[in-house]
Amino acid sequence: MSSKVAVAVVGFLLLIPLAIAMIGGQSDRIENSSGLSKNVPAEYAEFVQAAGEICDGITPSLIAAQIDAESGWNPNAHSPAGAQGISQFMPGTWLQYGRDGNGDGRADVHEPADAIISQGHLMCANLAAVEDWIASGEVSGDPIDLALASYNAGPGAVRQFGGIPPFPETVTYVEKIRAGQAQYLGVATGGREDVIAWARSQIGKPYRGEGPGPGCGSFGPNCWDCCGFASGAYEAVGVTLPMSTPGNPPHLSRCEYAIYSRYSEYGGQRFEIAADYSNLAPGDLVFFHDQTINPNNDYVTHVGIFLGGNRLIDASPGGGVQERTIYTGRHQLLPYAVRITE
Repeated sequence: MSSKVAVAVVGFLLLIPLAIAMIGGQSDRIENSSGLSKNVPAEYAEFVQAAGEICDGITPSLIAAQIDAESGWNPNAHSPAGAQGISQFMPGTWLQYGRDGNGDGRADVHEPADAIISQGHLMCANLAAVEDWIASGEVSGDPIDLALASYNAGPGAVRQFGGIPPFPETVTYVEKIRAGQAQYLGVATGGREDVIAWARSQIGKPYRGEGPGPGCGSFGPNCWDCCGFASGAYEAVGVTLPMSTPGNPPHLSRCEYAIYSRYSEYGGQRFEIAADYSNLAPGDLVFFHDQTINPNNDYVTHVGIFLGGNRLIDASPGGGVQERTIYTGRHQLLPYAVRITE
């Protein structure tokens, strides 16, 4: 990548295969159409967003902070070690990971679209490798930190040292990027009060199958499951959410995954959630994975409607429709929310 370290550890390098502006209600907004802040140069935002959606864990703000650390957003950057371009690829690494990111038929390390998309693929490969090594006990540490260290020092160095290599440059590199992520997330204001008003009108109704009376064997209008509740809230304002994904395997066809993945079909925009939820607006859809369930069997297991602060409203077993604190622990908040345009 950009350093003397990249050359020093070249012997360790392993070759590992591998639009949210003024939407959703009255005044809610994200700083640019990608869901990132204006600290991301506008001409690169769509590529940063795409690179941060290639795999779970590698997010747009991480990609942006990494570019900042690598080149300061300079597509013509060169390092003394030989790294090139906005994402500072070493020539040998580019030969393996360089991709055509803008569809012009060639992969050019000095073309930001190509370099940023390639950066995303390399980071996802690094993450997959370190997760395997963590599982086998070969390395320890935070997987994202280790993926970043792999980008800077080479995956072989991470594996050799069993974690972040003890190179001052690499340690500083990881810390700088992790600290820099927050500046690349947009800020939301406003929200969908029409959706929230409908959702709150349903408080106290039981979860699907847990209440008496007509309709309680499935969902609505007397009982709800999580998908039916989210769908009902947006149906009330004229938006129809998908409840399945035809043609997908079972774990990618359920209603929660359909809402999460088919957002563009119903006028939604998906964006990365800030660690403090500061870029979420009331009415945004938030998604969870139950960590007791194999993600290969069911990845998105729950959906709720964000209220503000650290609160959501949803329909859940054992309580029905309630306002709650955002789930933690067993139920892991997924990194992306969906905001729906009018």
